[in-house]
Amino acid sequence: MKKQIANVITYVSQAPIVAIFSFLSLTLITLPQNSCGIVVTSFLFAGLIPITTIHLLSKKDIKSSLRLAREKRKKPFMVGIISYFLGFLLLYLLGAPSIISALMFCYCTNTIVMAIINQFWKISVHASGIAGPVTAVFFHFQSLLFTPLFLLIIPVGWSRLTVKAHTILQVAAGALITIVITWIQLSILIPFL
Repeated sequence: MKKQIANVITYVSQAPIVAIFSFLSLTLITLPQNSCGIVVTSFLFAGLIPITTIHLLSKKDIKSSLRLAREKRKKPFMVGIISYFLGFLLLYLLGAPSIISALMFCYCTNTIVMAIINQFWKISVHASGIAGPVTAVFFHFQSLLFTPLFLLIIPVGWSRLTVKAHTILQVAAGALITIVITWIQLSILIPFL
């Protein structure tokens, strides 16, 4: 039962799935005039394209797609980087709120960082995928009320440990590196977007 719960958490906490909900939530919070275009762009470039790539490159087995070997992550990383960058450009052109455009940019650059680290060590992209959007929401509101959102990292990390996809160090590094680099990027980008 424990392993089944971990597999469900692992599945729903894939970075592209988390991205869909993150961008939808930020769009609902900021209520921009062109919400439909922003939601469609975010869904396509942060969600559908990356998740489709992950599943097409897996062996058509949901469990294997959740545990891609370090060596098999290169193509999904490359597709994700390109997709997130194109999504950022479109969001910027659509005049999306700065937090939304900046988060898409962070997805791109954070994926680059994860891909580089992955060349040497299998860092947890699941932990990174939850830490980035949580950091963006916390950054946007700058309120301690949103601090509990960081607790979402715990069940994601637990699930990755339970399915034996990562060590605790790989999970912690994925989360902590992403929190730091996302905060730095948002601090730099937001004033210019």
